[in-house]
Amino acid sequence: MLQMLLGAALMVTTSVLVAGAQEYAVGVQSFLPGIGDLGSVDLISNDPCRGNGRGLDLSDALGAPNDKFVSIGDGGTITLSFPNPIEDRPGADVRVWVSCNVSCEPGDVAASQDGINFVPLGSLATPFFEEYDLGSVGLPFATLIRVHDVPSGPCPGLGLAVDVDTVESLHPGSPVSVSRQSWAAVRTLYQ
Repeated sequence: MLQMLLGAALMVTTSVLVAGAQEYAVGVQSFLPGIGDLGSVDLISNDPCRGNGRGLDLSDALGAPNDKFVSIGDGGTITLSFPNPIEDRPGADVRVWVSCNVSCEPGDVAASQDGINFVPLGSLATPFFEEYDLGSVGLPFATLIRVHDVPSGPCPGLGLAVDVDTVESLHPGSPVSVSRQSWAAVRTLYQ
């Protein structure tokens, strides 16, 4: 009976831990491939840490987590966009989903508000997903999340590059509104 209760508690804890999914990456803003270990990986159901490589498909890093990964290459970088800005609220704001090989294929994560300046959020070293708080680095919001592979991971023979499943916005904000003016209105400002 105790074992059943512990199992149920573990399932509840797991559900609470990953509950609250709001929005996932919808676009690849930029991709700078690294060398070697470059392609897409589908996990084999009987061994969750071994993959079958196939041709690179950047869409594998978009949408909800689905055990399809983009291996970005040794030293590679992928930058993902979202339908709405990610807002800083109490707790974690961003969840980066990766393969279970991340301890052997580490990476770094950064956020940007403008696509030019990226602020480091932290390292990737925990299997399956890692969470980050934008407020801990002084960002009130972010529009892009970048994953950069740390070259030459610590486990030779197991692959070189971090495998990205997706990035999740835990606190999507409102769409950024852009005020548009007619050419006549703009021209009058400069007369």
